[in-house]
Amino acid sequence: MWKAVDDLLACGVTEGLFPGCAMAAGQGTRVLFTSVHGTLTQGDGRCVTHTTRYDVGALTRVMATVPLVLYALERGLVSLDDRLDRWLEEVPQDKREITLLHLLTHTSGLSPSFLLAQEAENDRDALGALMRHPLSGSVGG
Repeated sequence: MWKAVDDLLACGVTEGLFPGCAMAAGQGTRVLFTSVHGTLTQGDGRCVTHTTRYDVGALTRVMATVPLVLYALERGLVSLDDRLDRWLEEVPQDKREITLLHLLTHTSGLSPSFLLAQEAENDRDALGALMRHPLSGSVGG
């Protein structure tokens, strides 16, 4: 069974579904299986290791954002083609083509390694920091 799990994770990295992953399975205090594949971010030379730690906050989009967006889509409140400027004022030129679909599929060009705590002066500046931060890729790419 563990080989199948490991092969599935390796395939995800190879096919570009995600840049890297670390996985551990256990029962009680016993570690039954561990596996690592890929790099920290796309095009990054830093490999995922057995000591790599991921931010659990990344689960927010699966557990909260996606269900809320699906609810809003079902009721016609939003469209996947809605651009940022429909919802936000003063969107910089380089971010005006970003849509809800781009944000949900990680094709907005926004940096995957953007550290908000380092770039925002305070909580109120979070959106401003994101708008000021340069894109790391092309929108839709």
